[in-house]
Amino acid sequence: MFIIAGTVIVIIISSLFVYKKRDIAIMKSLGTLREKLYSFYMKEALIIYLVGFLIGFIIGISSYGLTSLVLIFLNFSVNIYIDFFWTPIFFFLTLLAVYIISGYVLRKITQQKIQWIFSKDIPHDFDAQKTLTLIPRWLSRFGYNLKIAITNIIRRKGEFKRFLILFGAIMTLIFTLTIGVFVMTSSAENWIAKSQGNNIIVIGHRDVVYNYSLMYQKFSDLDIDTNESTINFTKSNYLFNSSILSSFESIEGIQKIDKRLIAFSTIKEINSSIIIEGQYIYVGKDRYATIPLIGVDPNEMSQDFEIEGKFFTDEDGYDNITIGDSLARYTFSIPLYQKLRVGNGTSYHIKGILIDSFNNGFTAYFNLETLNEEMGLPTDNINIILIQANSTEIDALENQLETIIKNELGQEFIALNMNDVFNQNLFMLKTLNIIPIILIILFSAISCLSLYNYQKVSLHEKIKDFIIMKAIGAKSKLLKRILFIENFFIIIISSAYSIGVSMIINIIFLFERVTLPPIYEPLLIFIGYLSIFLILNFLSLIPLSKKIKQFSIKDFEVY
Repeated sequence: MFIIAGTVIVIIISSLFVYKKRDIAIMKSLGTLREKLYSFYMKEALIIYLVGFLIGFIIGISSYGLTSLVLIFLNFSVNIYIDFFWTPIFFFLTLLAVYIISGYVLRKITQQKIQWIFSKDIPHDFDAQKTLTLIPRWLSRFGYNLKIAITNIIRRKGEFKRFLILFGAIMTLIFTLTIGVFVMTSSAENWIAKSQGNNIIVIGHRDVVYNYSLMYQKFSDLDIDTNESTINFTKSNYLFNSSILSSFESIEGIQKIDKRLIAFSTIKEINSSIIIEGQYIYVGKDRYATIPLIGVDPNEMSQDFEIEGKFFTDEDGYDNITIGDSLARYTFSIPLYQKLRVGNGTSYHIKGILIDSFNNGFTAYFNLETLNEEMGLPTDNINIILIQANSTEIDALENQLETIIKNELGQEFIALNMNDVFNQNLFMLKTLNIIPIILIILFSAISCLSLYNYQKVSLHEKIKDFIIMKAIGAKSKLLKRILFIENFFIIIISSAYSIGVSMIINIIFLFERVTLPPIYEPLLIFIGYLSIFLILNFLSLIPLSKKIKQFSIKDFEVY
């Protein structure tokens, strides 16, 4: 965004100097020194830049506040933050770019001969009798309108190049945001869906099940606070023997039975010296956290986590664990090279990091037998069972499970379908798209405004040509077609290279462990935006057509 926004500013300021060529030529012919010309027009450009930056800053803060209010209304926890670090950096970098790049354009103009400056964007040595090159000549065979449009583009190729860069930069940002949002949203939904599982029914004591579900709901509702003071998961009346699993095995419609033990405990980061690429590095800051530990059988898990590293196995589960992403980020320096200690007891190697929505990723997964031993419980004790059911039989399955639960475990034990909680989490991810969507709409509006202004300026620059064409019998429709075709080339070319650049940006910065869409989906996005801008190109000609109709031979002397 820094690069693209800076490019837009530099192109606009440089275009300002080009449009001032006639004034510069007049002042130079009257004897104004080159240094005075440079100083005068550079000050004018800087005033425009400063005023524009101030207005943009105010509009940006206002839109940020409005967006925050919308997110608060949607029950998101929002911290209002006004940036005073990157904004000054952006201001001074773009100011420097204006001085260097746009200033170079202005200096080059002031150094030209007066007759060259009067030619504006048309090269002073342009030969109208010169035949078109191979590709334009081939295109011009499709009609007179196309030939005139191509000729205008070649005559004013400087103007064409500037707007091509300007419109292409904005389109690059739009495509980058759109493709990035599309890919990251689908990937995030896929990661969270994998961490939660499909059609999961939780069995356990009603207190355990209720708090277990709340710890998933925390992903979409930050006001929920379930911790070690809320519930002690290892109370004797919450525990039961894993032998009860045999009662569920004969029920049809069950895909997996996942036995678990959940318990709160304090864990601590162990400081150590490690070797990375042949160098000793001391890591660790004695950080600690009280989190839920989950004992699982790695061969029976109902979830298929997105993982960095590896999940522990039966063979190495005695001293290896896997932790959630938030725990890895906030409690460890280089987690896959470190260990954690449970309470004041055993230390365990961190073998993998999971993307997990349970307790917002502040959790650690242990081998079930190892965690029972760590908690001082018998090996076969559990307090949670996860049943993965077939989607078509889940309702009937719940009724069968409740009957067995009442008979085998008692009235205080229940079965809870987790689909509503999981769907709520996935819906929260979708609502987060409101922020990039607002940015996409904003930049699309800027693109439309840029397209209209280009047509408006282009029309003003071509008024003399159009007056002559009208005088010899050309109709307004012909002139509008020529403008449409000129803008058509800009839209097609800038859209084509901008989607390529945006794909490269996404691949370099975003596409890591993501779910990539089929190739036709980015193409559909490209075709969609292309269609929208072509329609807007046509609609923008409506207000301009009024000006075209007003042209007459009497206006020739004015221009």
